[in-house]
Amino acid sequence: MLDEFLQRLPAGATEERSMVETAFGIPANFKRRAGEIRSDARLSNLAKVDDVKKAALGTFAAHLNQIRSRAAAMTADLTNLRKAMQPPAPDRADLYGQAERHKLLDRVLALPQAERFRLAMEDQAVMGAVLAHQHVLFSGLSAEQLSEVRDAFIERNFGPQLAGIEQREEIVETLNSALQVATMQFRNEAGLTEREYA
Repeated sequence: MLDEFLQRLPAGATEERSMVETAFGIPANFKRRAGEIRSDARLSNLAKVDDVKKAALGTFAAHLNQIRSRAAAMTADLTNLRKAMQPPAPDRADLYGQAERHKLLDRVLALPQAERFRLAMEDQAVMGAVLAHQHVLFSGLSAEQLSEVRDAFIERNFGPQLAGIEQREEIVETLNSALQVATMQFRNEAGLTEREYA
């Protein structure tokens, strides 16, 4: 399973590869420790189960939690980068700019429905005016069309950054999937329920 995840991660993703290897090492290391506890003849079966869970929820769980927290921070960073790639909010103090945007929107609304979308996709100024208001009533576009115009704006203005973010998202998605599997393996090895260790 570890090799499968490592194959999905590019060689340049050194931090993520290290995190995956470490995460999969935790259940393996815990298995050895649990084996020692389970083979201790001085302990009753109930005490063995209890000691295995205590060991699991100690340093092993803490280490896995650190890795999972770092992965969650990576995911949040990518979400924030995506949120930053939005059309700029119009300056409400710029009365001339507002008037120009309204003229463009009036021009768009005067067109037949099919032409509105085409113009919003082709003309950068119209695209900006439509996105400044982002409402179906003001633009004459459907919610789906507005979404496509927004996506086109992002692609046009943030293309290289977007490609980099999408590549990072694939890496972090693979990392998160690997951590889910490692967590499940750890939980199973420790005899923990999801409630005891999520």
